[in-house]
Amino acid sequence: MSEAHTMNREVPAAITCNPRFMLGVKSDVQNAIFYIDDNITCYVSGHNIVFYNSNDKSQRFIPGIEGTETINCINMNPTRRLLAVCETATQAICSIYNITKIVESMKERKGSGQPVDSSIIKKRKILVMPDSEATQFISAEFCPQNDKVIATLSGSPDFRIQLWQWEK
Repeated sequence: MSEAHTMNREVPAAITCNPRFMLGVKSDVQNAIFYIDDNITCYVSGHNIVFYNSNDKSQRFIPGIEGTETINCINMNPTRRLLAVCETATQAICSIYNITKIVESMKERKGSGQPVDSSIIKKRKILVMPDSEATQFISAEFCPQNDKVIATLSGSPDFRIQLWQWEK
């Protein structure tokens, strides 16, 4: 082939790969699965949070935060409106998501097999343990009487309980 033919070849467009369906629950995660309502469950699969609607067999995903190693704990508040996701990183990190819009979109059957709307991810509240060498939270629990308060337990070497008033 001549040099002229090689130079005129079109470069293929970039390929984007998005998950469509995830199977498997990460068994080493504390509180790895929750019922949100009679038809929608929330669970950890790999480095993702999966919302699964058993009526229409659809899923939505929240990916783990870039730069974190793994999801090691999730918990939901009593009203099933908020989700705490704890991840291992250079500092212990806990993200709190308002999942109301995710559940509503699944009930309306919009966006099956798609990542969750980026506006939901951008609005998450991120809690990082101050003055700690711990790289993970091993437990998180919302206050039953006040959704704006959450308790976390950091891992080694501190094993410290931290109470957060995460929304003012």
